[in-house]
Amino acid sequence: MKKIRNLLLLLLVICSVLFTNNAFAKQMLEYHALSVGHGDCTVFKMPDGHVMVVDAGDKFASGHIVSYLKSMGVKTIDLFVTSHPHSDHIGGATELFKNFRVKNVWDSGFAREKSLVQKHYLKAVAKSGASFKRVKAGEMATLGDTKLEVLAPVDLITGTRSDANNNSIIMLVTYKNVTFLMMGDSEKEEQEMLKFPHVNVLKAPHHGSKNGNYDSLYAQTKPDIVTISYDKQSSYKLPHNKTRKLLLKYNPIRLDTADGDIVIKTDGTNIEYPVNRAVKTVLKDKNRKDI
Repeated sequence: MKKIRNLLLLLLVICSVLFTNNAFAKQMLEYHALSVGHGDCTVFKMPDGHVMVVDAGDKFASGHIVSYLKSMGVKTIDLFVTSHPHSDHIGGATELFKNFRVKNVWDSGFAREKSLVQKHYLKAVAKSGASFKRVKAGEMATLGDTKLEVLAPVDLITGTRSDANNNSIIMLVTYKNVTFLMMGDSEKEEQEMLKFPHVNVLKAPHHGSKNGNYDSLYAQTKPDIVTISYDKQSSYKLPHNKTRKLLLKYNPIRLDTADGDIVIKTDGTNIEYPVNRAVKTVLKDKNRKDI
């Protein structure tokens, strides 16, 4: 009888441990920065299972994005955010609508009249039946316990080097005490309209180019981790030396999608990241094509 009682107690302890571990696992927010070449695609999987996708890379990268999401068990995308209508951010969008149920779409509202890529994307949105919204600064929402706050666009910006970039959706994602700042391809004109808080994870603007990364941004945010989405084979030779200098000055942990997909997890206090993927920044003086 004593042996049976001890066995029952042991089973109870095991079940308790399993339950505790499973409960803990469900409280983790996951940030996936996908390796899509010269482009952007970030997936947030919330602790309660909600899924948000920010941008969808170029068309050639759509196969990887779709298979990656399916490997995560994703069937529904609760919110799809398109930071701005350049092909390296929305080119793969049509495949998302073909393969997943998309409930809501947030769009920057910037129109490129001659863009066939944007035309196809908007057509796919309309056909899907997803709720479509052009968001501005001040827009707020929640996905479970995760808070979303749109910081930009504030007002339509025109006459810049790239108006599409300077009307990017800039969004703060907060889970308990941990914050992620999604910068799109925003450049100086848009960033100067804002004041940024300290953040834990910063998605480097404009693929680490000189036209998106400024001292004022890094001085305000003081990020613990910076993720940079770019292609090593690209002629742009990213990240730019100017950005490299900022990384050396502020010394965040640097993770590059050029080395593969990045997964960061947090329970709202602690942050887990692939330590072996941290990139040591060095300056390069070779001539480069600037963007």
